[in-house]
Amino acid sequence: MSTSVEPIPHPILSDARIRRAIAYCTNKDALIASVYPTLTPEQRQELVMDTFVPKTSWAYTAPTTTYPYSPTVGQQLLDAAGWTLQSGAEYRTKDGKELVLILTTTTSSFRMTYLTVFEAQMKACGIRVIRNHQPASWWFGDTTGLRVRDFELGVFAWMSSPDEPGGRDLYACDQIPLPTNNWSGVNFMGWCNQAASDAIVQASNTQLSQEQRKVFYATFINLFAEDIPSLPLFLCQGSTVWEHIDFNLQTFAQDGDITPDGTGSTVLIYTDYSGNQHTITVPPGAITRTVTLRYYPLVANANPLPTNTQTAIAFRLSASINGVPQDTFSFTKPITATVRYTTTDIANIFDENSLGLYYWDAGSNSWKDASETCPIAERYKRLDPDQNLFEVRICHLSEFGLIGTKNNRVYLPLVMR
Repeated sequence: MSTSVEPIPHPILSDARIRRAIAYCTNKDALIASVYPTLTPEQRQELVMDTFVPKTSWAYTAPTTTYPYSPTVGQQLLDAAGWTLQSGAEYRTKDGKELVLILTTTTSSFRMTYLTVFEAQMKACGIRVIRNHQPASWWFGDTTGLRVRDFELGVFAWMSSPDEPGGRDLYACDQIPLPTNNWSGVNFMGWCNQAASDAIVQASNTQLSQEQRKVFYATFINLFAEDIPSLPLFLCQGSTVWEHIDFNLQTFAQDGDITPDGTGSTVLIYTDYSGNQHTITVPPGAITRTVTLRYYPLVANANPLPTNTQTAIAFRLSASINGVPQDTFSFTKPITATVRYTTTDIANIFDENSLGLYYWDAGSNSWKDASETCPIAERYKRLDPDQNLFEVRICHLSEFGLIGTKNNRVYLPLVMR
């Protein structure tokens, strides 16, 4: 048994030049104007955030590194990072792949409004942003969304107190949620700058005087601005709640490239959070052009399960072409998914023989047998309890769950004589 999958540096966002470019390409004043159209320029400026500490707080110090709206500077940084804009192209590319980032947030109309403007601002700099609006119940769930760092760009709000800004739980190195610490902590960016971490720990120490703490806050604010693991946007009018974009500097996604010109099957191996190794076998002729197949391990399925069922293994499969995620993707020949599990994974399954691989069908808002993604003549599935695996042919991609009958515990009353 291999160990749990470890996060790797995000192929785009781990480069500070990209994060700085996004900051320079962001016109915060325009974002504010989109949701507060009646405010004057002076009133909008009062809402602009340049760090996580409100300007009205005793702990605030203006950062030495700032990011005024300057698309020219942003594009220069992107060029320096190797993401170039080819003649006639809308979006930048590098090594044959497009500069694409998925932005995840809630379905609130407030965020839809200003993020539509943000998307256009990024496009003007050659960055394709795909907005992924999800229900708040998923985005802020205990085992989904933000908590398990299932995002690239993540938009949400924090509430700041001018009297006690804190910050240790947001930015210290030991507050990064990981499968090895049961996803504890709220440093969702996966940012670990040891000097900044030490400074925010001291700055948050209420046993020190405000004068001492302000020095530590200044140190942290400057390091935060230089690294920019998160982009503060603006205060919501009349409150201490502020909107921001977290950059996830790490990813648990596992990518495998498949080319159409192979003579044999391509076998891709993926690892989940329990250390199980799953395989995807792609036969020759299943695709007509080079595709990147992405496996993303899930802690839990995003969508509600049928009554009296339980998920043992959850994951998402998606495809991208030249770096661009495909909304839908089907194979011309079935591919084979082999899902492995342990006795721990099925501890809450009543009957192991009830296990089956299901996919979420968005059209019907229901879970369906994964083998049904293929034509009837090509369907195949097999459960092997002795080997702890389930094998099935699939023909298109989705969110999947190895699901079985739930183990319902019955407690009998204790009778005392």
